[in-house]
Parts: sequence; structure tokens; C-alpha cells
Amino acid sequence: MGHQQDGREPRHYDELGVAPSASPADIRAAYVALARRHHPDRMGASSEQARADAAVRMARVNAAWTVLSDPARRAAYDARLAGPSTTAGGAHVRDPDSSFQPFDTSDDIDPRLFDDTPTGAPSIPRAFALAPATLAAVGVTMILGGAFLGYGGMLIAGFFVLALAGLSFLALPFVALINASRNDRE
Repeated sequence: MGHQQDGREPRHYDELGVAPSASPADIRAAYVALARRHHPDRMGASSEQARADAAVRMARVNAAWTVLSDPARRAAYDARLAGPSTTAGGAHVRDPDSSFQPFDTSDDIDPRLFDDTPTGAPSIPRAFALAPATLAAVGVTMILGGAFLGYGGMLIAGFFVLALAGLSFLALPFVALINASRNDRE
């Protein structure tokens, strides 16, 4: 059962405990039940050996799920299980997947996909990007100073600067979008 080390085809249906005629919903339900039961993360209080056995079993369950959940892979797997097919004239029909050679056999991810370095000119001037935080700090300072010193005009000006900080904070994404669209057009 499962992945065979002796070169034989793994028995994915047996691994999931479903019949070859099982529907995709039945296969998914069997996979989910087995994943819940055998996932190594669910074996917290178990021995190291039990967790290792669960990891091996989970790997076989995942391999079966990978094949049986994809309609094209399942059809190719079913065709391999049925054996070589022949046409009416007795000629053998080659399995279409047997000649497939992937271009890249490694599972490594291209590190360039992780590069999120911005390209082109910055979309927002640095001074404008810092304006909301600066205005908020000045506004709070003016409010505290006006309240401490008893200057009503300073207190009102502080609230005005704080409101201006909020507006500039809300305007910042719009300015970024406008600049980005301008950069895209250039």
C-alpha cells in the first residue's frame, strides 16, 4: 500500500481508502480525515517515533492527494493502473505523460520573485510622506502647551494643526496613486 520502495506504482486509492470510482468530493473527504488524523503537528504528546511514523504516513497521503485531486493527473494515473492500452489494430498507445520532461526539475524558487525593491522614481516626495507625522507631533505639542500655559489661541491652533495632519494623512494615498499613474505614463 502507499508509496512502494520496490519500484512498483504507489496505490493512491488504497492510501486514501477510497475506491477508484470515488467522486472528487469523496476523495477530498478521505484526504481531510486522514490529514487530521496523521498530521505530525497533531501528535504533540506522542513519542518521537510516533511523530516520525505520522510524518511518513502524511507524506504518502499528500502524494495520493496530489495525484487524485487533479483531474488530469488522476486520469493519467488511472490509465497507468489499467496497463498499456491498445487500439483495434493491436498497436500500443503510448502514455502521453511518459515522454514529458519538465524544463526545471528543481523545486527551488527563483529568488528574483522575492525582490520587492521599488523600481523607478519614488512616487511621493519624502517631505510630503513625513508631513502627517510631523504635523501631528506639532499639533499635540501645541495643544499640550496651550493647555499648560492657558493660551486659548495656541490650543485652537493646535487642534487646527492636528486636523491638518489628519487630512494630509488621508490625502497621502491619493497623491501616491496620482504620482504612480504619472510615472506609468512616462
